[in-house]
Amino acid sequence: MTATDPNHIPAHTRWIGRLFGAVAMLAMLAVVVLGRLLSGSISLLGTIADALLLAMPISVFSWLLDLLGTQAKTLLLAGLVVLLVLIGAWIGGRFIVDSLREPGRAGARASIVSLVLFLCSIGFILLFVNAQTPGVLTNGGFLRTSITLGIAAIVFGIVLAGLTTLYLVEERPDRRRFLVWGGTAIAGLFGLVTVGQEIGRVATRKTNVTGTGGKLSSTITPNDDFYIVSKNFVDPQNDRGPDWTISITGLVDHELTFSRADLEAMEGAGTFTSTQLCISNPVGGDLIGTAEWTGIPLSALLDQAGVGEGAYKVIFEGTDGYTTGVPVDRVMRAASHLVWGMNGAPLPHEHGAPVRAIIPGLYGMKSAKWLTKMTLTKDDYKGYWETRNWTDEATVKTMSRIDTPSDHDVLPAGPVDIGGIAFAGDERISAVEVSTDNGATWQKAEIRENPAPGSVEWVIWTFRWQATSGAHVLVVRAVLADGSVQTDQKASELPDGASGWHRITVGIA
Repeated sequence: MTATDPNHIPAHTRWIGRLFGAVAMLAMLAVVVLGRLLSGSISLLGTIADALLLAMPISVFSWLLDLLGTQAKTLLLAGLVVLLVLIGAWIGGRFIVDSLREPGRAGARASIVSLVLFLCSIGFILLFVNAQTPGVLTNGGFLRTSITLGIAAIVFGIVLAGLTTLYLVEERPDRRRFLVWGGTAIAGLFGLVTVGQEIGRVATRKTNVTGTGGKLSSTITPNDDFYIVSKNFVDPQNDRGPDWTISITGLVDHELTFSRADLEAMEGAGTFTSTQLCISNPVGGDLIGTAEWTGIPLSALLDQAGVGEGAYKVIFEGTDGYTTGVPVDRVMRAASHLVWGMNGAPLPHEHGAPVRAIIPGLYGMKSAKWLTKMTLTKDDYKGYWETRNWTDEATVKTMSRIDTPSDHDVLPAGPVDIGGIAFAGDERISAVEVSTDNGATWQKAEIRENPAPGSVEWVIWTFRWQATSGAHVLVVRAVLADGSVQTDQKASELPDGASGWHRITVGIA
C-alpha cells in the first residue's frame, strides 16, 4: 500500500477496514458456536436473542409469529448475526483509521478491543442469564462460558489486527496482497460456514408440524407426528444417563431427590392419556396432540415432600434454563403428572427426555421439559415466557378444527364426510356443531371419540353432509357441558391463546 495521509483517509480504505471487521466478527461468532457445541457453554447468540424477545413488545412478537410461523426463530437469529457483523464492520472501519494515525500500535489496540468485547459479552451473560435463569451458570457453566467467550474475543482481535497490519505494510506488495485476501477469504469462509450451519440447524429443527393431510386425526397422536416447540435455538443434549434424578426443594417439609427407580416403584405410577396444546397454536393449527403418557401424579411427590405453609407456586426448571411457575393447587390435581414415557416408549429427547411435567388443561408452556428440579415458593413466580408478557394463567381456550376435507378441496356432489377435533382443556365438550353455509345455520355432529368425564383429552367428531354444487364455507364450533358455545371472537395466539371459529372453503362440482 502506498503511504496515506493519516488526516485524509480514502473512502475505499475505510471500506476495506469494515470488511476486515465484518470477517473478524464472523470468525468470533464461529468460535462462539463451536464452543457451545463442544463444551456446552451458554450461547451468546441465544442469550442476545432472548434479550431481544424480552424487550420486544408482545404485539410485534405476535405479528412476527403470524407472519413467519415456525421460521420466526430462524429469521431472528439471522437478523441478529447480520447486526453483529455490522457492529464488527464499524469497529473495523475505526480500527484501520486509528492504525493509520498511530502506526505500530495495532497489536495493543486489538488487545484492548478484544478485552472490551470479552467484558461486554461476559457481563451481559452474567447480568441477563443470572437474572432470568438463576443457577444456570453453576457447575462449571460460568467457567466454560468464560473460556469460550475469551477465545472468541481473542480470535476477533487476531483476525482484525492481522489483516489490517498486512494490508497497511508497504513491503513486498505481491506477497502481502496474497496473504491479505487469502486470510480474509479463509476467515470469512470459516465464519460463514460455521454460523450458516448454526442458522441451518435452527431452520431445519424438528417440529413434526405436518398437518393431517386431509385425514381425520387418530385418538392417539404417534410420537413422530406430535408437535415440537421449545424456546431454544438448539435444545440441550440428553446427557443425564439412565440413572437421572429429580429434586423437590424450597418451601417443603423435607427436601427430596427421586431417582427413576424410585418413581417407577411408587404407588400410582402408570399410564394416562392427555392432550397438549401449544399457546402458539393458531385457529385451525396443528400444534396440538394427544398421547398416552407414563408417569406419576405430581401430588404423590409433593405429599412425600410435604407442602410447606404458605406455598403458592411450584417452580419447574429444565436443563435448558427454562422455568415456569404453576400454582400448588393446580399441581396437586390428579391429572398433573411427572412423565418419562410417551405412547409406550421412553420419552423422546425432543419432548423433554428423560423427564418432564404434564399439566393438563393448561397450555404447553406450563409443562416444562428436560426437568431437573421443582421448587415450592410463596412468591407469585413468573417464568421464561411469563416475564415476556405471555399469560401466567395459561388456561386452555375452547378450540375446534376441521381436519377433513382440506381447505380449497374440490369434491363431487353428494355425501361428503366432514370431521375433526375439539378440545376445551378442563371443560367437558357436550356437542360439536357444523355449518356448511358460513354460520347461517348449524347442525350437530357425531362425537366419535368422547373421553370419560374428568379426563383432559380432545374429542373426535364427524358429520355426513349431503353436498350440493357451488362454493361452501364450512365452520365448526364446540359446545360445553354447561351449554356455553365456543366464542367466535377472533384473538391472536399471544398473549393468552388464539380464539375464533375454524373456517374452510370447499368447492362442490
